[in-house]
Amino acid sequence: MENIQELIQFAKEIRSQKPSNGMVKVYLVGSMLALFGVMIGFVEIVLQPFYTPEPMDEEITQLVLLEQQEAEKKLRWRMEAAAVLEEDLGSKTRQQAMLARRNSANRLHAS
Repeated sequence: MENIQELIQFAKEIRSQKPSNGMVKVYLVGSMLALFGVMIGFVEIVLQPFYTPEPMDEEITQLVLLEQQEAEKKLRWRMEAAAVLEEDLGSKTRQQAMLARRNSANRLHAS
């Protein structure tokens, strides 16, 4: 009730000062936007119990599955590469093999 009383007093003050038409329009637009916001809030509160959250879209779930599969492929590839590296280490030491691998990577980037 206090807010309504304050609004009525504010409206009386504005009317007594005789504001320009532009200011009245600004006040009216602001008031209408505020009322629309309040009404939308009430509608959301009333309809909230009837709202059921939608499950994830099929596209999103497919993308998630695809990303998981790609991650698994990368992991398998790394495991296979490590196994091949271990097999190739017959006469070389592990450090020499890593240096050779690193050198080939540098050459690819440098060309």
